[in-house]
Amino acid sequence: MISVLFFGDIVGAKGRSRIKGDLPLLLEHYHFDFVLANAENSAHGKGITPKIVDELLATGLDALSLGNHSYSKSEVMWLDAKQPVAFPKNLIGQFQDRHTVTITKNNVTLALMSVMGNVFMENTDSTWVESLQKMTQVNADIKICDFHAETTSEKYIVLHTFHDACSAILGTHTHVQTNDAHIYQGCAYITDVGMCGPFPSILGRDVDEVLRRYIKKEKTHYTVSEEEAMLNFVLINFDDQFHPMHIKSYSVLPHENILEVVSGCDIINMLRR
Repeated sequence: MISVLFFGDIVGAKGRSRIKGDLPLLLEHYHFDFVLANAENSAHGKGITPKIVDELLATGLDALSLGNHSYSKSEVMWLDAKQPVAFPKNLIGQFQDRHTVTITKNNVTLALMSVMGNVFMENTDSTWVESLQKMTQVNADIKICDFHAETTSEKYIVLHTFHDACSAILGTHTHVQTNDAHIYQGCAYITDVGMCGPFPSILGRDVDEVLRRYIKKEKTHYTVSEEEAMLNFVLINFDDQFHPMHIKSYSVLPHENILEVVSGCDIINMLRR
């Protein structure tokens, strides 16, 4: 059995801190073959830097995927091409060719692919159909697609178009975990994994500031909330032929102990060390 853990959008310092505190604890008690995360909001809520990439990989993450804020921090231009970071293939920018990260462990190769939706998204230069037709040709046993998009309908269209070419299609971007994790015709799927970021908040942003912007029409900066972080993630178990057997979503609130939250789940207990 091969296990893959995927964390939703990491938001700001609080999100990074929760990953740094809880992921090593989880890895101490359970075995996961691959640990992945979307990290496009990890630098002050918008973008990523080489320093933060190093910080996140040191927690036990194997690879990171990004999204529409990939280029929000100028420092990202200095990111080493060897770092396991997947940029959306169809987002206009310097690193469009770094859209797929492959990792091999114990003779199993996993590909993490990053692509963006087209509905309500800016700066895309091609459709996800064109992108995924090329990306899914990668030589890998397990192909994980991080589909970074706004609408639930577009994410389901991707599932029904590419379920036979992907091992898993995991939606990101909205920061709100959906309750529809399931396996469809051999493809593990969830519309949105959610976020690893401040809670309570409004998608990781300071509640009062967002309310003043929307209700009082004040100009604000969408400051990242200082509340402690929740964790949203999914676990996918694959059989020895690389077919998904289970997908389970988890949500751990700031006051909750991650080991207590996951301990009641049979599919993670199979991975206990």
